Amino acid sequence: MTEPPKSQPTRLERIFTYMSIAVIGISILSMIVVLVARLVGANSDGSANMFWSFLTMLPWAGLPIGFALIVVLMILNWRRRAREARESSRS
Repeated sequence: MTEPPKSQPTRLERIFTYMSIAVIGISILSMIVVLVARLVGANSDGSANMFWSFLTMLPWAGLPIGFALIVVLMILNWRRRAREARESSRS
């Protein structure tokens, strides 16, 4: 018995995969940097205040965006698999 051909992810799915990994990774990395900086006593006053504020707020936006990208990726994957199942049932 022959196996059905394995489907390959589309270019759009690969783009969404790498975008979600990058956004979530950068958000987690910024959380770790902020926690370690506070642990060693980094100052958040003066000109560096904007930088630390940005790093502190980055996960607030990055993690939900990363989650939304994963949801979009799942929807794209389900649509592709359903289309392939319809095409294979026709033949």
